[in-house]
Amino acid sequence: MIAVVLIAAALHSVVAQGPLDTDVAAYDPGRTGVVSGRVYEERAKPTAPDRPVPTAVVWLVPRSETLLHRLNEIKEHGRDSMKAYRGAAARIRREREQYERVLWQAGGADLVFQAQADASGRFSFDHVPRGAWLVLGWRSVLFDAKTDRVPQRQWGTFALAPRLDRYQGITVWLTEITVDEATPVTIELTDRNVWFTGVLEEMKPGASR
Repeated sequence: MIAVVLIAAALHSVVAQGPLDTDVAAYDPGRTGVVSGRVYEERAKPTAPDRPVPTAVVWLVPRSETLLHRLNEIKEHGRDSMKAYRGAAARIRREREQYERVLWQAGGADLVFQAQADASGRFSFDHVPRGAWLVLGWRSVLFDAKTDRVPQRQWGTFALAPRLDRYQGITVWLTEITVDEATPVTIELTDRNVWFTGVLEEMKPGASR
C-alpha cells in the first residue's frame, strides 16, 4: 500500500510539471560537440573595450517545445500588471528548475549543463551530445531597496506586512542552438540580445531598519 502511494506521488509530480516532450535517448553521449561563448556588454565607444559579465550563469538543456511555450508565455504577459512583472523572473526560474527535475526523472540528468562565466565573461561546455538545445543565460545584480522607516509606536500594534528589503535586477537570455560533431558552436550573449529583464524581490518583516 505504501509503495502504491509513493508511486502515485511520483507520477503526480511528473504530471504537475508537465509531460516531457524531449527524447533523451536521442542525445548520444558518444557523438558530441563543443559549445562556448561570452557574456558581455557591448562597448559604448568604438575605442572602448567590451565589458565582460563574469557573474552570469549559463544553462544548456535539451530543446523542449513545452518549455519554450511556457517561457514565452511568461515573457508575453510579464508586463500585463505590476504583479505579473514582479513575479515573472521567479516563474522563469521555477520553469527551468521543474524541467531539470523532469529530465532527471527521465534519466537525462547528464543532459543539464551549467557554467558560470569567468572574469573575461567566457564559458564553455565540452562533450555536448549532438542535437537541438536551449541556452538560458541568467545575470543577477543586487540592489538595496529604499523603504520608509516604520514608526516605533506601530511595533506590536499591527501585524506589519513584509516590506521590500532588497531586490535583484535579473537579465535573461534565451536562444536555440544545434550541436554537431563537426563545427563548434559559439554564442554571444550581450546587452543587445537580451530576451527578458525583471526583478526578484527579497522581503523583510515590517520592523524598522
